[in-house]
Amino acid sequence: MENITIAVVGLGPAGLTALKCLREEGFNAIGLERRDSIGGLWSLSSQAEFTSVLDGTVTNLSKFIVCSNRLASAIIRCRKDTFTKERYADFLTSAEAAEYFESYASHFGLHQHVRFGTTVRKVLRNQQDTAWNVHTIDAKGDSIEPFDKVVFCHGCETVPALPPMPNRDKFEGKVIHSQAYRSPSPFTGKRVLVVGNGATANEISLALSEHATKVFQAYRRGRAAYSRRGPDGLPFDAQSSWPGLRLKHFLDHHVPFLTRPLADRAVQAQMVRDAVRSEPVRRGESEAERRRHVEQRMRIDWHLLPCASMAHVHPVVQDEFLPALRRGDVIPVRGFKDFVDKTRVLLTDDAVVEVDAVIFCTGYGTDFGIMPELEMNGVCGVPLQSAEEVKRKKSGARVADYEITSDGLSDPPHIPRLFQMIFPPRRASSIAFISWMATQEVSWSVSELASMAVAQIWAAETA
Repeated sequence: MENITIAVVGLGPAGLTALKCLREEGFNAIGLERRDSIGGLWSLSSQAEFTSVLDGTVTNLSKFIVCSNRLASAIIRCRKDTFTKERYADFLTSAEAAEYFESYASHFGLHQHVRFGTTVRKVLRNQQDTAWNVHTIDAKGDSIEPFDKVVFCHGCETVPALPPMPNRDKFEGKVIHSQAYRSPSPFTGKRVLVVGNGATANEISLALSEHATKVFQAYRRGRAAYSRRGPDGLPFDAQSSWPGLRLKHFLDHHVPFLTRPLADRAVQAQMVRDAVRSEPVRRGESEAERRRHVEQRMRIDWHLLPCASMAHVHPVVQDEFLPALRRGDVIPVRGFKDFVDKTRVLLTDDAVVEVDAVIFCTGYGTDFGIMPELEMNGVCGVPLQSAEEVKRKKSGARVADYEITSDGLSDPPHIPRLFQMIFPPRRASSIAFISWMATQEVSWSVSELASMAVAQIWAAETA
């Protein structure tokens, strides 16, 4: 199998495990990474076109969860107490996460099989239908190289999604997507509007509150959120048993009409309990009264409740956000609608705020144009199209064709035809996609399991 060449596109958590698993099975696999280091978005980058963590980013899940798979155990065997030293917090910082992935690559000797500074532009089947031509660009220029197989691990957070802005030319302030944000320093002394209420929006708002004169955060609906730690101080995610989680997912699959409403109510109740923990204690006020008072503020003042179901939107983890709302460091407002003039922004409740800058934390769109022939859609009345056709249609769409939502531009969903969310049916023996979807489980672990499956399936076919 050493004669079979495989290109692994992207060296984030998924790409690392894919490269390691494929080489373990004997394939001649190499990694193609456009950055100068591994780790994907966990590799801090100053380049605005690269999605990157920030200096203050902290993992949403604890090290006891994200480091519980083979990836972590191999590192711990190699570097004994890497993640048990007291200097490492329960929740890894961006620097610690980057070290985690560097340790993994070093332990398995992967660096020598990675081409850094190499951007994959597109992957096309050759005319003989015998290999995939991978079109890349690096410091030496454009090149085309044939590979027998390709594994796409470039993630789902590369193409910024922005809402329609018909009057953008009227606004004279700075307008960026969160992908280009790196530091609050450029916004010192300014009035800033942050659009969105996901983890990135909350993180940016909190950072800006220490530098900007005023920080507004605009969102259209609430979002499920919970604290990283329980009342006893232990990581919240480490308190759920594995059998209990298996039972939950089993019930979600078989009786979703029953479990989802119950789970959503439980999450909202937990949101209130978490908020109460940081609420100042008033003399003579009972615990029940405190909860009612906090819930009223969350519904009326902060419009965080009701929130979207966790079946459709991932929850956010942010312990400092609610206290910032309570202190007035971050001012919640309704969703972004349009620009009015050189300093004013119109909101969905027709209110107007004056700001000097707007940061859109409105997420990312999936782009499968890197493989133009990939089949898309073909179900639920949506015609079967290629990724190239979908991309062409998107680029020619008018703003009026879409609707703005709190998460950005509402584009009709375009779903790739992938068996088990990995293999294109017509090209399953030579193409695999990993890490393009948001999983409910720990994404690092899921990516590793998917990589193991791909490597073993292809090895069995080749043997």
